[in-house]
Amino acid sequence: MNTRLGTLLLLVLAMGLACEASVRDNGRQGSNDTSTTTDTETGSESDSGWSTDPCDNTGDSNLGCLFWAVDLPNVSSAALLAQMPHDQQFAVVVANTSAQAPATVSVYSGGGSSAIETQVVKVGAIATFELPTQNLQPGATTSVGLAFRIESDLPIAAYQFNPLDNTSEVYSNDASLLFPQNVLASDYVAITGAANLVSNDGFSFAKINTGGFVAVIATADNTKVTIYPTAPLYPGEYQNVVLDRGRVLCAISSGVKAAGNLSGTRVVADQKVAVFSGSVATSEPSTTTKCCADHVEHQMLPLSAWGNAYAVAPAADAKGKGDALSLYRVSAGFDGTQLEYFPFAPTGAPTTLDAYETAEFTAKAPFVVVATDPMKSFSVTQFLLSNQMFGSSYPGDPSMIVLPGVDQLQPRYVFLIPKGYNRNVVTVVRRAGIDVSLDGAPVAVTFATLGSFGAKDYEYAHVQLQTGNHVIESEEPLAITVVGYSQDVSFGYPGGSGVAEISDIPDPPI
Repeated sequence: MNTRLGTLLLLVLAMGLACEASVRDNGRQGSNDTSTTTDTETGSESDSGWSTDPCDNTGDSNLGCLFWAVDLPNVSSAALLAQMPHDQQFAVVVANTSAQAPATVSVYSGGGSSAIETQVVKVGAIATFELPTQNLQPGATTSVGLAFRIESDLPIAAYQFNPLDNTSEVYSNDASLLFPQNVLASDYVAITGAANLVSNDGFSFAKINTGGFVAVIATADNTKVTIYPTAPLYPGEYQNVVLDRGRVLCAISSGVKAAGNLSGTRVVADQKVAVFSGSVATSEPSTTTKCCADHVEHQMLPLSAWGNAYAVAPAADAKGKGDALSLYRVSAGFDGTQLEYFPFAPTGAPTTLDAYETAEFTAKAPFVVVATDPMKSFSVTQFLLSNQMFGSSYPGDPSMIVLPGVDQLQPRYVFLIPKGYNRNVVTVVRRAGIDVSLDGAPVAVTFATLGSFGAKDYEYAHVQLQTGNHVIESEEPLAITVVGYSQDVSFGYPGGSGVAEISDIPDPPI
């Protein structure tokens, strides 16, 4: 098996215009949901929806003051490794987006009141929390796991890394952008890879290394959760499970190959929950016999934040040769969801999906996909492919990127390229002809045509970047994905996402 570099240290954060966003309960200890707020100039209560507490004014984005993270099941049996990825260092990384004051950030275990660690994060700085072992058990369906709770006195962006270590042999890694509690909901649909390990992969001798997973974190005591799986699960309770704050219900598929794909699995709770999904390890595409497998994970957007239109750019090629082939999984929330593609449909792309149905296809060309009925939302998830799909010496490996719909895009993103990757690229999707600046200078590359949606034409470009902090912004909302490649390892991230309630929620399965 080829040697891989370690895990991701990618930070991406989306900064929306908070003054245009709605205000929700920030969920921190001691906070109370009130119908009136205090005017920021006079100190009097106001009906304007604005508060003097900055944690109340983060809007519907990935910035917030209370987050949940979880050490998800990873590869736990591999003869060639001195330490299993499942047991390597899990970490949370936060970024202080404030321009005015340091943020005090604490991490707790579950619903506990004693902080594991507290750090003061300077303006514009980041902080890494290397956390004690709380990993979820692979090869089982359980409800005894514990999550980590991250609390801040100022809005931050937060990310989890599974595992963090970028110097030892990790072989199986991924990371996730975290969404704050104020934008969480009670209804989700999960996306995963297949339970697919190929015969020439060093993980393939142990079935426990594979399987799709769905992990649900309760944000309040006495939360009742039901999972409606689309594939067989390992034994364990997954219906009407009652969780206390910070406890985790984790369901893992027991089938192999396509029979282990949990995409389309519905999650329903009676209070707000955080939902993560992915695969313990998987090869992409699911039909491949090429090495290598990798762990994939991401926090799911609530069903209410799904879109009815997506502008999708291909991933950047790992060797700088333009666009790369990627796999896409498209999932629907409603029966009879009809899809149109512009300028044309990729080969194998679905034109009709029913509720909780997921179709997958590979494509190298860009496309716009739109629901003909704007009330029928759907999701699009991009997967980077196993590296030997492109040749035995090609960089990269699977990674999972949850794409935001066009109505969730933001005009400004701040992100960081980590050390240790040979090629790092940001892919930018913009309205045609709109100026975009990167680190204060115009983006000086040629944009290619992507497709159209309504009266809006979209275009995209790949921009190679060096390690460090970067800011990209435009006068209109845009999308970015950031990827990095080295031999047998890659990362991929959406630059951020709005999490506004823009879609109806379908009924749960019967």
